[in-house]
Amino acid sequence: MGLYLPEGYLNWDYIVSKGLVWNIVIGGRGTGKTYGLLKKALVDGVFTMFMRHTQTQIDLVASPEFSPLKPINSDMGWTSPFYDYVTGAKNVYNLYPLEINEKGKTVPCGPPLGHATALSTIKNLRGFSGQEIKWLILDEFIPEEHEREIKNVGNALFNAYETINRNRELKGEEPLKVFLLANSNNLASEMLITMNLLRVITRMEEKHLSEHIDKKRSLGLWKLDDSPISEQKRDTALYRLAGQQYTNMALDNQFSHKYASDVASRNLYEYKPMSAIGELTIYRHKSKDILYVTTHRSGSPRIYDTTDFGIKAFRRDHAWLQVLELKHQIEYETELCHILFTKLAWK
Repeated sequence: MGLYLPEGYLNWDYIVSKGLVWNIVIGGRGTGKTYGLLKKALVDGVFTMFMRHTQTQIDLVASPEFSPLKPINSDMGWTSPFYDYVTGAKNVYNLYPLEINEKGKTVPCGPPLGHATALSTIKNLRGFSGQEIKWLILDEFIPEEHEREIKNVGNALFNAYETINRNRELKGEEPLKVFLLANSNNLASEMLITMNLLRVITRMEEKHLSEHIDKKRSLGLWKLDDSPISEQKRDTALYRLAGQQYTNMALDNQFSHKYASDVASRNLYEYKPMSAIGELTIYRHKSKDILYVTTHRSGSPRIYDTTDFGIKAFRRDHAWLQVLELKHQIEYETELCHILFTKLAWK
């Protein structure tokens, strides 16, 4: 059983067969991420919670015109019943099998098969029982560069998981499974940082790996660099016109490496530790007006934690660093260090 189906789309049977709790798929456009997973859930009768970041996005998904279930119904020849989301409680939609009754109205003709809501609003649903939900699907978990990521998005996901999963494992039940789907829009995704996956992803890119399995964390990450569908799309109208940067993201699954500048390997003997925040330590050069940011820690730097208070204190005490950054007088051990530092220091 391989990662791709014979026709070139993502093979969700392969990924689900791994039995992991946290499943992250980052792939080019049109490779069968959302379509294939929702189709498998319907065919297998798996009750799902489908999520996007904002309520506006979910409202659009739940509309008949833009529903991700529309092409599935068409391709599978599902006309009666067919499947779609209908309005439920406030800010929540329910997935039902639907039919047209004798009065010409669309009505449910069976029990619900899922819900849809926004990650930003699920905190208001903490009193509900999600015992029937087996899969939590967060679509487009890496926002496009023109979109703003919701605040503390990683913790928002963990809170959503806790709300739905409850005490299943304490009762000897299977834990809720999570599927995070996205295009490779931005390596500096808050979600990837929170889940400590940037180092993994940069290693996968360097070694051209498509799969990473961490059994201890029950986590799998798939990066669809070699998608047959993406290769077929390369000679279509859009990609003959689009620039290389867009093609890199949409087809080649390459992140936007806008943090790759000022990356260098330096001998710490020439530097003195100054400050530290989270996993990062900032060193000052002994004779030059240059700083170096690395994950290696030595000496006795002033340490700030990554709580809201700690980050605010660090930013207050180091506001002057922005000037050095603009003048390219801060160097970084790796691109990962640059990403983390930018997020912690002034974003």
